[in-house]
Amino acid sequence: SDLYHESIKQFIMPHTHFSKAHEQYVIAKHLLHTTLPLVKDPKLLIGITHNMYDSMTHASNILTKSPSIPVKTVKISEVHQKFGKQFDELHRTIQSYKKSPVVFRRQENFIICSPDYEIEPITKQRVQGQLNVLKEFLMEISAIINRKD
Repeated sequence: SDLYHESIKQFIMPHTHFSKAHEQYVIAKHLLHTTLPLVKDPKLLIGITHNMYDSMTHASNILTKSPSIPVKTVKISEVHQKFGKQFDELHRTIQSYKKSPVVFRRQENFIICSPDYEIEPITKQRVQGQLNVLKEFLMEISAIINRKD
C-alpha cells in the first residue's frame, strides 16, 4: 500500500504544480488581454505580475521538489540560466511594490517609487513580454514532465 501511495504521489505532484502554474498563467493572460482593456486600471499590472510570479513558483517546484523528475532528465541549472532572470525580476518588482512608500498611475502605466524615489514603471508592453517568457517556461516544464526517458 505504501508503494502504491508513493507512486501516485510521484505522478500527481508534478501535475498538481503544473496545473496550478497553468491556472495562474491563464488568469494573468485573461487579466492582461480582457480585463485591463475593459477597466483601464494600470494597477491591474501589479496583480498580473503576482500571477506570473506564482505561476513560475509552482512550475519551479516541479523541478526542485518532484521525486518523479529524475535529475538526469533535466539540467536544472540550464532551466534556471534561461528563466532565472525573469523569476528574479518578477520577485524584485513585487518586493519593490510591497516596500514602496508611493505608487501611482500615469497614463496606462503603473509606477512604483522606491523609498529613495527611484521610479519603476510597469507597462503593458513589459508585462506582455514577461507573459511570453512565462509561456515559453511552462512549455519547457511541460516537455520535462511528459518526457519519456
